[in-house]
Amino acid sequence: MVSSTLSSSTKPSHDGAHEGQGSGGNSTGGSENNKGKTGETKIYLTVFIFRGTPSDTWDKRHVLLYLTSPDLPDFHKTIHTQRDERTNLWVVDRVQQAVEWIEEVAYLSHVNAGVLAVPAGREMVPMDIIAAVGGGERPEDWNCQNFLYEGFQELVDRGFQTQEWCDAVVGEMMDKLLEDAVG
Repeated sequence: MVSSTLSSSTKPSHDGAHEGQGSGGNSTGGSENNKGKTGETKIYLTVFIFRGTPSDTWDKRHVLLYLTSPDLPDFHKTIHTQRDERTNLWVVDRVQQAVEWIEEVAYLSHVNAGVLAVPAGREMVPMDIIAAVGGGERPEDWNCQNFLYEGFQELVDRGFQTQEWCDAVVGEMMDKLLEDAVG
């Protein structure tokens, strides 16, 4: 559960999610310019990876997706899932504020998962698509990593990205999850 791994007192951020390590995924659009096509908003995706508890095995490492936009400076969203230890069900959690995930004590790495171009005014659609993967009762070996993998596949299935993008991001996530893991 994240609450045992991540603090609830995180500092706001206005950028920085795409600094440092991680380079996975292809962006839509071929320009370094932050302006999307007329009527489009660019949404940057960053997967943050945190050390596992109680043991730091790759399958116990927590992941979440942070969405930001250079076109909308106040657009900072986080989505992830975690198991409710009381009910043993997976719960989807959304954070609607800027967070400096890189400053968390349990922070391990991140993957820059590219950019989505969405129609202006529909910036929440990618997050809603991923949230629709849902939680609830899942197989014992299912976790927050599967949640994002399934969410990325849904983005592909809905035409927001390509299968090559999904494969590249999942591949880089696996590389980062396995790096220096116990066992």
